[in-house]
Amino acid sequence: MGEATRASQQDAPTARRNIVSTGCRAAALLALLALGWPAGAQADSAARAKELFQQGQVLYRQGKFSDALARFQEAAQHVSKPSITLNMAQCHRNLGNDDKALFFYKLYLDEWPRHYPDKPPFYEQEVNQHIKALRSRIRARKLREAAAAKVKPGRIRVLGLDIPRVQVLVDDAPRAVSPVTRPIQVKPGKHVVRVDLAGYEPFSREVQVKPGQQVDVVVTLMRLPQWRRNPLWLIGAVGGGALAVAGGAVGLYYNLEANKHYRSEDHFDDRDLAIAGYVAGGVMLGVGVTSLVMYVMSQELVETGAPGSAPMVGVAPAPGGAAASVGWRF
Repeated sequence: MGEATRASQQDAPTARRNIVSTGCRAAALLALLALGWPAGAQADSAARAKELFQQGQVLYRQGKFSDALARFQEAAQHVSKPSITLNMAQCHRNLGNDDKALFFYKLYLDEWPRHYPDKPPFYEQEVNQHIKALRSRIRARKLREAAAAKVKPGRIRVLGLDIPRVQVLVDDAPRAVSPVTRPIQVKPGKHVVRVDLAGYEPFSREVQVKPGQQVDVVVTLMRLPQWRRNPLWLIGAVGGGALAVAGGAVGLYYNLEANKHYRSEDHFDDRDLAIAGYVAGGVMLGVGVTSLVMYVMSQELVETGAPGSAPMVGVAPAPGGAAASVGWRF
């Protein structure tokens, strides 16, 4: 037991020296990593930023300001340089983003002394001119917005539209569905109220609305003409054809009778009746053919006018046809 204790007491300092040695080596390795790794990563980040900056410049010269701005923004994530900030300001100015352009121009002037304390900013005069112009534009825009906010809106009241679920458009934008119970709020100025419904002529009305004014628009929808063929012509064609067949049959019958009695006195009477039957059949055939042509070539106006009005009935020629143009109302 005593020998074991003495051996353990002799090995304790050795163990402590090994632990200290191992800790020193680990600390040294961490120190080397801390010194070497950021340098390599920083070099790669700077190279990537330079590549993106050059791509942005090419896109900017091509007038592709949105794509160029995206490249400059990505480059700014790798390194912070006034040149990148200035190019972002230029892109925003060309894109019409006045507020962002002003912010980046001012940021460019603030960043420059921190990076180059001994040099004046490049394009300083031009940047200051842009800042002045942007401030003027932003001020004018805010004044316009404030003036527009003070203007009272107008209203359009839609009347006379009794057909349910009909869409009402103002300046080609859907604004209400019939029945319209509330006035439609609009900005002062000219507006076009339109109603389109299948089977009716499109309704359109231009109105001038003043601030705070209510304008009434009475919608009147006119039915489109509806055409169909007149069935009376078809009845005439069928009837004429039937009578033509009957007349031909009568003529054929008496013609056969005349041939049987050609030696007797009845021969002449039968022959006359046969001729009369043929003539009557021919006439009725002509009537039937004419009626059929009239049925095919003509159309009938059965309904037109405003909703609820009495329908119109008439006869009018179809395209390319010739027919009577008689009309009557009932």
